[in-house]
Amino acid sequence: MSTERLRISAVVCTRNRVDFLVEALRSLRGQTLDPEWFEILVVDNHSHDGTADLVWGLAEKQPNLRYLFEPELGLSHARNLGWRTARAPFVAYLDDDAVAAPDWLEKILLAFDQVLPTPGCVCGRVVPIWGKDRPVWLNDTLGRYYSILERSDPPGWLTDNAFCGANMAFPSALLARLGGFDTELGRRGANLLSNEELLMSKRLRASGLAIYYDPTIGVRHHIPAARLTRGWIIRRVYWQGVSNAIVWRRLEAADTTRRLKAGVRSLQSILSLAGRLTRTLVSRDANHVFDTALRLVGRGGYLVGLLAPGRARAR
Repeated sequence: MSTERLRISAVVCTRNRVDFLVEALRSLRGQTLDPEWFEILVVDNHSHDGTADLVWGLAEKQPNLRYLFEPELGLSHARNLGWRTARAPFVAYLDDDAVAAPDWLEKILLAFDQVLPTPGCVCGRVVPIWGKDRPVWLNDTLGRYYSILERSDPPGWLTDNAFCGANMAFPSALLARLGGFDTELGRRGANLLSNEELLMSKRLRASGLAIYYDPTIGVRHHIPAARLTRGWIIRRVYWQGVSNAIVWRRLEAADTTRRLKAGVRSLQSILSLAGRLTRTLVSRDANHVFDTALRLVGRGGYLVGLLAPGRARAR
């Protein structure tokens, strides 16, 4: 495929989710953008479910589709291989279990071309596709753990860091300048580490760049039934705590002494929450008990993230 007209590279990182991947790739094949203007890169993060055969088979009939293999386990490793291999000036990331709107790439390019100053990141809505009925306990606050982003604000600059990795795009040169995504964050195997997008957004802002949100840049995101359980959200909140601590360590370049002091404060918070949980158990308010338990789990994860071995570095 000629690279002369390439404007944007759509990167889909995947691991053992071939059934979802089929739908994601179908949505990219149906984009309104001229196929000569974009390429699709599937980064296989060591799958063993037929992902390679699927993509190679599709690539024989689709010149703008490429298969890449990333042997190092971890979503950030896969995302970094994507931008390093991309041949276009912009890189858009779509989750392997997401479905892009037909004009997804066209509207991302429109934002990069027309918005001034040029955004450091362009993002949009992420609407859930529920694998079963939404549980009554899953409120909007917990919804953020499922990469749901349904804010209906008019297009404009984000004043917070609330965007989702399922639907985000960057100038390729910017990702190269910032060194890409932190490989000690992001999903890796069975763990639910996150915050690689959060750290990227903070680094963008530290570089004087802004994040542009347009609700018409939309994707739909599958939420499997297996994730719609209290057990899964407890695991997710725990790993969010670990991830938050790692981000703090990165940004602060905290030495052992500072980490221990932060650990003491975190332990005090845990003990306070444990006392509160005991009191809520008496009230028998199930929602209040669950909310307090989640806070306790999150603080526990934060303490683990503070004290776990690893080199905290400013980036």
